[in-house]
Amino acid sequence: MASLTPTSPSMHLLNSGGHKFLVDSHYSYIRSIGSGAYGVVISALDSRTGSKLAIKKVPNAFADEIDGKRILREIKVSAARTLIDSDN
Repeated sequence: MASLTPTSPSMHLLNSGGHKFLVDSHYSYIRSIGSGAYGVVISALDSRTGSKLAIKKVPNAFADEIDGKRILREIKVSAARTLIDSDN
C-alpha cells in the first residue's frame, strides 16, 4: 500500500473518520458526507475559488476489473455533468 505522505509543500492530508485524503493544500476539510460500497466522500472548500466540492476516495479502485469499470463510468458521468452545469 502506498504511503500517504505529502510529496510537496502544495500537498497536505485531510482526515475524516479514520480515512486520509492526500490533496492539494488549497482544499480544506468541511465535513464528512458519507461512505458507501466503493469509498468515502468528504466536503471541502477550494480556497482559490471559494467553491465547495466533494472529494471521493476509493481505496483499491481498480483491484477488481468490474468494479474498476463501474468507478471509471462514475468518473465519466461526473465529468460530463460538470461540463453541462458549467454551460448554464
